[in-house]
Amino acid sequence: MPNSKSDLLLTRGVWCLIVGVLTSWLLGLGLLFILVAAICGFVGLFRQRVISSLGLLMASLVLGFVCAHVAAVSGIYALNTIHARSSSVPAHSIADHGGHRQ
Repeated sequence: MPNSKSDLLLTRGVWCLIVGVLTSWLLGLGLLFILVAAICGFVGLFRQRVISSLGLLMASLVLGFVCAHVAAVSGIYALNTIHARSSSVPAHSIADHGGHRQ
């Protein structure tokens, strides 16, 4: 009869996954938590609860990919917005002076 007591490693892995998803917008800090959750899931594969560990591992890999993708898209959008605001000098004003400042 399997032990009905919850595995502390998997519980910590699930909490790391939750914290990682909620803090993934903080400069990659959440991705570190998601990585820890994936490690907990991988280590749990060699213990008694293989199905739960596999679920944690797969969930952390999928959510890590989604969070990294969202972070990359929002970073590209932010950089394009900053670039558009910094190049507010019209091109024709530079060409009117022959490329030289007065």
